[in-house]
Amino acid sequence: LTTSPAAGEDAGPIFVVLGHDNAALEDSLGVVAVRALEVGDDNLSLAVYGRPQAAPQAQVVAEARAGTTIERIHAQPEVAAGEVLVLDLAMQGDLRDSRRISLRIVDAAGNNIAQNDQVVAESVTAGLFVPPATAPGAYRLAAVLYDLPDMAPLTDGDKSPEIELMEIAVLPPPG
Repeated sequence: LTTSPAAGEDAGPIFVVLGHDNAALEDSLGVVAVRALEVGDDNLSLAVYGRPQAAPQAQVVAEARAGTTIERIHAQPEVAAGEVLVLDLAMQGDLRDSRRISLRIVDAAGNNIAQNDQVVAESVTAGLFVPPATAPGAYRLAAVLYDLPDMAPLTDGDKSPEIELMEIAVLPPPG
């Protein structure tokens, strides 16, 4: 396995079949890529990793729910269908271990196109795999903060649990 692209090599998603004992492989991939999706079980799964394609664009968010604040997000404003959108978030406030952030690409009808849930922390890095059949167009990058074990979304008064982070343009698949 090569963990870094050679000059001119396609920097698209990395698809990896993982068994139950692949810690070294996962550690190696974690150095150069971000896990966006995993499907399967503890014995065998398919994981999709993405590599940042270019310098991300910073966006100030400063939205809070129940004492947990998303301060900033760094992400590309566009992603091609079949690729991974890599995100970096800066968070502060109530970052207890039971809190999670659900990052989502949402279409105009409110359907989740991609989703990745992470433990909240001062710095969160995640990937969102955009399915190859996703239609080109404008989408929203949104987040919902929630608490385990009940998975109830965190709210503040009359604010919606969903926090809009930025607009994302989905482009046609490469090639």
